[in-house]
Amino acid sequence: MLLSEQHQMIRDALRDFSQQQLAPNAARWDKEREFPKDALKQLAALGAFGVAVPQEDGGAGLDYLSLALVIEEIAAGDGGVSTIISVNNCPVCSIAMSYANEAQKRDWLLPLAKGDMLGAFCLTEPHAGSDASALRTTARRDGRYQCFLGTHDDTGIYRSKSRRKTRSAFIRYCADSFRGMPHTRSKPDSRRRHGL
Repeated sequence: MLLSEQHQMIRDALRDFSQQQLAPNAARWDKEREFPKDALKQLAALGAFGVAVPQEDGGAGLDYLSLALVIEEIAAGDGGVSTIISVNNCPVCSIAMSYANEAQKRDWLLPLAKGDMLGAFCLTEPHAGSDASALRTTARRDGRYQCFLGTHDDTGIYRSKSRRKTRSAFIRYCADSFRGMPHTRSKPDSRRRHGL
């Protein structure tokens, strides 16, 4: 595939960043269990948190080929950082772009796309591994709120008020600045599919 001039510029900018900022630090971050907060701030400034999110919603307003190039170049420097950026873009920002109302876009999508918040895909059940279709966690409405019923004692999803005075779900033991997107079933006996 021949890349447009814009795509080449995006690829080259992220390649330079990855080679200079990520690759030299990746092993140390892993060994010392250090979260690459400063590198993520720099990636936010480059627009990597919301690549395909429209500019009016805080993103870079680029296409999904640009997102693929961003993720590929970041992964060449540090696979963990690429996973962080990938998850924030898809599924978190993608789902918010598709299903959030205007108030939710303002409160959630805008800070996620700008890198002021970091989204997460909550996938943690001992029997499921990384197979999201095998999760047993269910969601049910209890009055105004969703209740999440999981299978793992150490990891629960709870309702909380954040500093932004909005309701959010989060996984216990995660920092308050991270927001999770739980993957659940609405019916405990719903038929399992293979893959997502």
